[in-house]
Amino acid sequence: MQSKVASWSSVKRIIDKSYVAGRNIRFPFSERSLYRSWQKNGRIFLISRNSLKQAIVETRRIKGVHFTYPALAAMEILAAGGLDYIYIDGEHGAFTISDVEACCIVADRLGVTPVARVPDGTAPVITQFLDRGVRGIIVPHVETEEQARIAAEATYFAPLGQRSFGGGRPYAHVGNKDIPSLLKQANAGVSLSLMIETAKGLDNIAAIAAVPGVDYLSFGMFDLCQSLGHPGDPKHPEVTAAVEAAAAKVRALGKPIREDFITFAWINDLVVEGARRLLP
Repeated sequence: MQSKVASWSSVKRIIDKSYVAGRNIRFPFSERSLYRSWQKNGRIFLISRNSLKQAIVETRRIKGVHFTYPALAAMEILAAGGLDYIYIDGEHGAFTISDVEACCIVADRLGVTPVARVPDGTAPVITQFLDRGVRGIIVPHVETEEQARIAAEATYFAPLGQRSFGGGRPYAHVGNKDIPSLLKQANAGVSLSLMIETAKGLDNIAAIAAVPGVDYLSFGMFDLCQSLGHPGDPKHPEVTAAVEAAAAKVRALGKPIREDFITFAWINDLVVEGARRLLP
């Protein structure tokens, strides 16, 4: 027997109780929530929004904090200051896949978009992060158009890509039968960014940026300066000139570079700066 569709208030109660067991934190739904509801044929949908994708369309700046370890309480506190996104460093950071999911739940409850730098751009890795609730994928070390297309294919459901559908959050909370509408909304709520970190990536940047589904690009400056023969010196004139030339090619295609619309800080820099100001 098919169960009746729960009311929106019931859905909120269920999701509020879905946080990681043992965590003494409760996250209320608010107007700033990542989710809004709509109904079709009596079925409730949860629709995600993506602050990065919206900012690109609206040509406005946003801000976020980059985390290299799971600090849920710090995420909660900082989000109250008006953050647009939380960045999970899944390449260099100390996150398990369970940590990633917990961070995404915190971000969702606070109305902040969770994005993550994945360890690599393969489909199994990207799928794991998306199924945990990540809304923005950042792929490091992209050097070719083929790598960019593989990442896009893994990030989006058809017809934009070939993302695999599973039971990961947040779709497990929904229980609706209109999967085509669900996948369409999922595509609208996810973003894809590619990192250029080698001389080869610079050479191919126009083809990489032109791949459909790529929202913006960024440069991994320390790896890039090493690749260009100036290890540890990202401000070397040859490095900055190469980056400026590459960025111009991306902008000419109508796509932004991260610094064009994002202001961010690393969590450890915030901690150190706060200590200096409060404990002189």
